[in-house]
Amino acid sequence: MPPSQFGWTMAFVVAGALSTVYASPEERLRRCACTLEGEDLEGRPVLQAFALALDRPGVLLTSLSALRQGPSPWTRLSVAPLAEGDDASGRSYAVTEVLATEPARDRALLRVPGLGACQPEALDVGADLDPLSKDAAATDRSTPRPGDTLTGLRNPGGYRSTLFRATLERRVPARNGVDLLFVRIADGAGAPAGFLLDQRHRLIGLIVPPPPGADPNFAVAVGITDAEIEQGDGEPGLDLQQAIRQERWNDFAGTPAGLLARALLLTRVEQTEQAIRLMNEAAATSGPFPGLLLERGALHYKIGGIEAAIADFRAATEIDTTLRLGFYDLGMALGTAARFHEAAEAFAKAHSLDPGDAKSLYQLVLALKAAGMPDRARQELDLLTNLDASLASELRPFLTP
Repeated sequence: MPPSQFGWTMAFVVAGALSTVYASPEERLRRCACTLEGEDLEGRPVLQAFALALDRPGVLLTSLSALRQGPSPWTRLSVAPLAEGDDASGRSYAVTEVLATEPARDRALLRVPGLGACQPEALDVGADLDPLSKDAAATDRSTPRPGDTLTGLRNPGGYRSTLFRATLERRVPARNGVDLLFVRIADGAGAPAGFLLDQRHRLIGLIVPPPPGADPNFAVAVGITDAEIEQGDGEPGLDLQQAIRQERWNDFAGTPAGLLARALLLTRVEQTEQAIRLMNEAAATSGPFPGLLLERGALHYKIGGIEAAIADFRAATEIDTTLRLGFYDLGMALGTAARFHEAAEAFAKAHSLDPGDAKSLYQLVLALKAAGMPDRARQELDLLTNLDASLASELRPFLTP
């Protein structure tokens, strides 16, 4: 049987691919990116997707979702490096083994004899791909933050470029340490599958296929934050044909993270009930978890289900009593329901979890004023003045005796 965990560092797959001195981003990608192709029994092409070489020869990373795509099942897989020159020359290599699969993270590791290793080179970020200076690029950014500019590589399709820019909107924690990265795509052309790279062009996520009707302005990726994928137990991989017979391609879309990922991409108002149903299915599968509860609560709030939103936000804070955003959202929903004393308690808790957060303190002042406690509201306003004088100045006229 194949090892249950991956066994090679990603040190990092795309760090070299996108940081060499090539003239264009596409040429940088060629250092590590490959085309994964599948054929059916009659030799007809039924699958085409991107995959990434690792830093050891003959090892390839792809997503389980990518392996499940195509109009009909494939029986053979081959890999063609995108790089031109001595390492490629138009050659392709047969996939022989499945080294590991991890459905909860949508990952598959494949053995490809003859495929060269990805060789990272010195970091040299070009202005054509990222406006960061070299000094800024050298800063460790192991965890992307909301607002960060990212780079995506999406599977081929139509006339759109395979390379695209994206902005991280938020991270959504799922089950078992899995993080979902919700990103806005700059060109609004969608992403059927692929990879997501950070500002230093390191691999940080595998883009999951969107559901029918998904908003093409957004994509969701399963986060990869490990500097190293843990060493397996050294057992040999599973022969590809044997893996096919054993149906090794478990469906990520049916996991709690997969259900939540699909729901996140249904952003239109008329899709809200469908998204909530997917989140309900995820909760029924594994029990509710804070990331799901916050997202579902936000959807309830969006369509006017204030009490349902309050219930979800409160449940999230009961599971994780350090969840600042949960208390903040709970306070907003309680305020909308005119339950101002409870809202003030929630905002006070949110502020206590992050004393530097001016927004929680701003909302606390408003809730205290609405709850008929102007003296305490003025005390909190003085604290807000020290944190953010501009925000405080907006509230001061409403609290003047």
